[in-house]
Amino acid sequence: MLDELDPSQTEDPVLRQQFRALINLLEKALSDNMVLKEENRHLKDEITDLKGGQGRPSFKPAKNQASISSEKERNEVVAGYTRPPKKEPKNARFTIDRPEILPVDRQNLPQDAVLKGHEEIIVQDVLF
Repeated sequence: MLDELDPSQTEDPVLRQQFRALINLLEKALSDNMVLKEENRHLKDEITDLKGGQGRPSFKPAKNQASISSEKERNEVVAGYTRPPKKEPKNARFTIDRPEILPVDRQNLPQDAVLKGHEEIIVQDVLF
Protein backbone atom coordinates (compact mmCIF):
# COMPACT_ATOMS: atom_id res chain seq x y z
CA MET A 1 0.00 0.00 0.00
CA LEU A 2 2.69 2.48 0.96
CA ASP A 3 4.91 1.28 -1.87
CA GLU A 4 2.53 2.85 -4.38
CA LEU A 5 2.97 6.31 -2.86
CA ASP A 6 5.94 8.19 -4.29
CA PRO A 7 6.64 11.67 -2.87
CA SER A 8 9.23 12.39 -5.60
CA GLN A 9 6.44 12.79 -8.14
CA THR A 10 5.22 16.00 -6.50
CA GLU A 11 6.91 19.17 -7.78
CA ASP A 12 6.42 21.41 -4.75
CA PRO A 13 9.32 20.84 -2.28
CA VAL A 14 7.25 21.85 0.78
CA LEU A 15 4.44 19.53 -0.21
CA ARG A 16 6.95 16.73 -0.90
CA GLN A 17 8.45 17.16 2.60
CA GLN A 18 5.02 17.08 4.24
CA PHE A 19 4.08 14.07 2.12
CA ARG A 20 7.20 12.20 3.33
CA ALA A 21 6.41 13.15 6.93
CA LEU A 22 2.87 11.79 6.55
CA ILE A 23 4.14 8.54 5.04
CA ASN A 24 6.65 8.13 7.88
CA LEU A 25 3.93 8.83 10.44
CA LEU A 26 1.63 6.31 8.77
CA GLU A 27 4.36 3.64 8.72
CA LYS A 28 5.05 4.21 12.43
CA ALA A 29 1.33 3.99 13.25
CA LEU A 30 1.00 0.74 11.29
CA SER A 31 4.01 -0.82 13.02
CA ASP A 32 2.73 0.31 16.44
CA ASN A 33 -0.65 -1.19 15.57
CA MET A 34 0.96 -4.54 14.75
CA VAL A 35 2.87 -4.51 18.06
CA LEU A 36 -0.31 -3.68 19.99
CA LYS A 37 -2.26 -6.45 18.24
CA GLU A 38 0.43 -8.96 19.18
CA GLU A 39 0.45 -7.74 22.78
CA ASN A 40 -3.37 -7.89 22.88
CA ARG A 41 -3.34 -11.49 21.61
CA HIS A 42 -0.72 -12.40 24.23
CA LEU A 43 -2.81 -10.81 27.02
CA LYS A 44 -5.97 -12.58 25.85
CA ASP A 45 -4.11 -15.90 25.92
CA GLU A 46 -2.86 -15.13 29.41
CA ILE A 47 -6.39 -14.28 30.61
CA THR A 48 -7.66 -17.54 29.13
CA ASP A 49 -4.91 -19.45 30.95
CA LEU A 50 -5.74 -17.73 34.24
CA LYS A 51 -9.42 -18.60 33.84
CA GLY A 52 -8.46 -22.24 33.46
CA GLY A 53 -9.23 -22.52 29.78
CA GLN A 54 -7.03 -23.69 27.00
CA GLY A 55 -4.91 -21.20 25.12
CA ARG A 56 -4.25 -21.14 21.43
CA PRO A 57 -3.12 -24.48 20.08
CA SER A 58 0.50 -24.67 19.03
CA PHE A 59 0.84 -26.43 15.72
CA LYS A 60 3.94 -28.56 15.54
CA PRO A 61 5.33 -29.72 12.22
CA ALA A 62 4.23 -33.18 11.23
CA LYS A 63 6.80 -35.92 11.65
CA ASN A 64 8.09 -37.83 8.64
CA GLN A 65 6.14 -35.67 6.18
CA ALA A 66 9.24 -34.90 4.13
CA SER A 67 10.23 -38.55 3.83
CA ILE A 68 6.85 -39.69 2.48
CA SER A 69 7.00 -39.40 -1.26
CA SER A 70 3.99 -41.27 -2.55
CA GLU A 71 0.30 -41.53 -1.76
CA LYS A 72 0.72 -45.23 -1.02
CA GLU A 73 3.33 -44.54 1.67
CA ARG A 74 1.12 -41.81 3.19
CA ASN A 75 -1.81 -44.25 3.42
CA GLU A 76 0.39 -46.83 5.11
CA VAL A 77 1.37 -44.32 7.79
CA VAL A 78 -2.27 -43.38 8.37
CA ALA A 79 -3.35 -47.03 8.35
CA GLY A 80 -0.81 -47.81 11.10
CA TYR A 81 -3.03 -45.95 13.59
CA THR A 82 -5.69 -48.11 15.19
CA ARG A 83 -8.65 -46.73 17.04
CA PRO A 84 -9.62 -48.18 20.40
CA PRO A 85 -12.72 -50.38 20.36
CA LYS A 86 -16.01 -48.66 21.17
CA LYS A 87 -17.31 -49.25 24.66
CA GLU A 88 -20.63 -50.97 25.05
CA PRO A 89 -23.24 -49.24 27.21
CA LYS A 90 -23.42 -50.38 30.83
CA ASN A 91 -27.15 -50.99 30.56
CA ALA A 92 -26.51 -53.84 28.10
CA ARG A 93 -25.06 -55.97 30.94
CA PHE A 94 -28.17 -55.73 33.13
CA THR A 95 -31.14 -58.00 32.94
CA ILE A 96 -34.36 -56.21 33.74
CA ASP A 97 -36.50 -58.54 35.82
CA ARG A 98 -39.37 -56.25 36.82
CA PRO A 99 -40.42 -53.35 34.58
CA GLU A 100 -42.68 -50.94 36.40
CA ILE A 101 -44.59 -47.88 35.16
CA LEU A 102 -45.20 -45.30 37.86
CA PRO A 103 -48.40 -43.25 37.51
CA VAL A 104 -48.45 -39.55 38.41
CA ASP A 105 -51.45 -37.96 40.10
CA ARG A 106 -52.38 -35.00 37.90
CA GLN A 107 -54.07 -33.19 40.78
CA ASN A 108 -50.70 -32.75 42.52
CA LEU A 109 -49.19 -31.06 39.45
CA PRO A 110 -49.35 -27.29 38.86
CA GLN A 111 -51.87 -25.98 36.32
CA ASP A 112 -49.21 -24.95 33.79
CA ALA A 113 -47.38 -28.30 33.82
CA VAL A 114 -46.51 -29.55 30.32
CA LEU A 115 -45.59 -33.12 29.35
CA LYS A 116 -42.03 -33.09 28.01
CA GLY A 117 -41.77 -36.82 27.34
CA HIS A 118 -40.88 -40.01 29.15
CA GLU A 119 -37.59 -41.13 30.62
CA GLU A 120 -36.55 -44.69 31.24
CA ILE A 121 -34.29 -45.32 34.20
CA ILE A 122 -32.84 -48.46 35.73
CA VAL A 123 -32.97 -48.86 39.51
CA GLN A 124 -30.85 -51.49 41.15
CA ASP A 125 -31.64 -52.93 44.53
CA VAL A 126 -28.39 -53.49 46.35
CA LEU A 127 -28.36 -55.78 49.39
CA PHE A 128 -25.51 -55.68 51.86
